[in-house]
Amino acid sequence: MEEKNLPELIDENQYPDFWQQIKSFQEFAKDVGQGAIKGNGFLATQEEQENRLNICNECPHFNLDQKRCYKCGCFMEHKIKFTNSKCPISKW
Repeated sequence: MEEKNLPELIDENQYPDFWQQIKSFQEFAKDVGQGAIKGNGFLATQEEQENRLNICNECPHFNLDQKRCYKCGCFMEHKIKFTNSKCPISKW
């Protein structure tokens, strides 16, 4: 039986393993939900989203082609949209 390579979306050589990515997503969902409950809003302003993505674009832990973070595995063009989401290495 021929061994199949993992798709790049879950490539453990570049991104956290699958379970760590699930944990990152859980933390993201919790932070966004708690922020909304506290009245911090849900979506970041367009300016804040652009600032966050600019920071990501300059980061060595960011895959420019996939718009994805090597530290948490998140697709940052989506994660930046939420008020209480955070960079895994505290850049924003």
